[in-house]
Amino acid sequence: MILGQRLGDLFAVHSARLLVALERRHAGQLEASQVRLDALRELLGGDAIAALVLTELYGMSPPENDEKYRRVVNRALDFTGKRHPQRKERAHDEGGWRYFQRQGGVDSDLSITSWNVMFLRSAKNAGFEVDATLIEEGLAFIKRTYNPRDKTFRYGVTEDDHTRGMAGAGILSLSLAGEHNSELAQNAAKYILTLPFDQYECAI
Repeated sequence: MILGQRLGDLFAVHSARLLVALERRHAGQLEASQVRLDALRELLGGDAIAALVLTELYGMSPPENDEKYRRVVNRALDFTGKRHPQRKERAHDEGGWRYFQRQGGVDSDLSITSWNVMFLRSAKNAGFEVDATLIEEGLAFIKRTYNPRDKTFRYGVTEDDHTRGMAGAGILSLSLAGEHNSELAQNAAKYILTLPFDQYECAI
């Protein structure tokens, strides 16, 4: 238990520093190389995963640590809200999240958006005040990534490839938003079951 608390404290410090660096980067005060954002982006998906872990640690930590975690989680919520309304070049990307550095003309993707929805839901479960609009608009974007032809979710609205990972992200996001047994989720689950599980990253 003591070891777990110490690991939690270490992660809290690391995540707080990461969030500060991301805030400064977003404000144009740091170059990506100064905080190794490219590596963090590829490894972690960035701030949403760090913030998600912090909210889970908050729920499991002793009461004397509550204020420490609460300060950082509130900053993460503020940061997530500020990133959300960034200008999108295409209307179908509205409501979603994306990496800091724009790639391939895409301003939102299912992977990063689902991490943010998970964080927001975790924060709400932990008693934090969460703007419902963020979840509603994020969910609307996630539904747009659903491909009715193949009956599953894809990485982006205009993407053609599908994977079990993106199907799972779509199903989980719908569930976290309260749509536990929707037609979209059921169809995506059936899609997953059509793929052999002896192959990694199997896609059609």
